[in-house]
Amino acid sequence: MGRWWGRPLAEARWVLEAARLTADPVWLGRGGIPRGDRRDVVLLPGFLAGDNTLTPLGGWLWRIGYRPSVCGFVANVDCSERALERVEQQVLRRHARSAVDGARQMLHRTGRARSTDCLTYRCQCAFAADFWAAFPEERVRLTSVYSKGDGVVRWQAQVVPYADCVEVTGSHVGLIVNRKSYRAIAGALARPELER
Repeated sequence: MGRWWGRPLAEARWVLEAARLTADPVWLGRGGIPRGDRRDVVLLPGFLAGDNTLTPLGGWLWRIGYRPSVCGFVANVDCSERALERVEQQVLRRHARSAVDGARQMLHRTGRARSTDCLTYRCQCAFAADFWAAFPEERVRLTSVYSKGDGVVRWQAQVVPYADCVEVTGSHVGLIVNRKSYRAIAGALARPELER
């Protein structure tokens, strides 16, 4: 596919996407949005972003009946293995408070190897091995919300055969405040868990 530099100017649309979200009934949990069952939802910011970017999504999830939490990222720029440890610690804390059985299975990880090859194709840490391994679709549901108007990531890379792929219109940055993304998230969270 060759080198792609993205379309950074197209990403300015996120402001309009945020405005449309707050005017849409989905923002108030209306318009056929399924209600949550008070399950914990751990939010993870995108690369280079921090927990503060998840504030609108977290507030919305709370309003529709979930218990969102963040992991303490000022900016998601750390080694992927260390970032995963931070997420795992948050899931463990949430699990200890709520006895969510599914969190235990999600946390089963080993091999915390680190090296100077971190964040390169030569990385040999457990995160890299898991990243390149087949997705555990028999145990974990995945919903990929993507936009063909994405100016940061090639949209084709976000359409994967083991996920429920949901196309929305908008920018990459705007996905976190996109009303169609919120509908897709509510639908994904309302689906029953897979049998263990």
